[in-house]
Amino acid sequence: MTNTITVDQLKELLQIQKDFDDRIPTKNPKDTHKAYVVEFFEWYNTIEPFKNWKQNKGKAREQQLDELSDMMAFALSAWLMEADEIGKVQPTIPDDSELYHEVGDMLDMAKRRDAANEFYKNNGVERRYTFDKYEIENVMERLRFVSIKYVFRIAMEYYSLSELITAYKKKMERNHARQDGTADKDKGYI
Repeated sequence: MTNTITVDQLKELLQIQKDFDDRIPTKNPKDTHKAYVVEFFEWYNTIEPFKNWKQNKGKAREQQLDELSDMMAFALSAWLMEADEIGKVQPTIPDDSELYHEVGDMLDMAKRRDAANEFYKNNGVERRYTFDKYEIENVMERLRFVSIKYVFRIAMEYYSLSELITAYKKKMERNHARQDGTADKDKGYI
């Protein structure tokens, strides 16, 4: 199943993010939350549910996943900062019990999603995507806190977790290249 994640995968994602975050001495929770919200809206703009004037809504799938992977990076970064004990300089990976809890939640979400899809299919109901029906107030309430679960829920709704993970890893390679000065030099990185 493409909408499951293991503890080992989650540890790997957090380690990838930690390796990048270690390069950014100015990171902080407030700016991370702001970036998380901005990246949500950058992703939302790629699916274009509000563009009623367009017949073929949505930018290329790769571009959508690229923006969602940015949101995921900030969610992972926030999680690492949250898991930090007071006074530590470097973020730490959450302990196994927290990771197992997170994976359990993902599996539950996948089961609920699969059950909903089965209901739609069996009852001839046209499937409606989550963000077509939410008003901006509902979205802002969901973005009040930084949550990796929200990112995973979006991936499960529109793509798959495996597609998101692949896009995230690709994006993090580019982010490291930006910090190394080998990519996007003209865009002000480093």
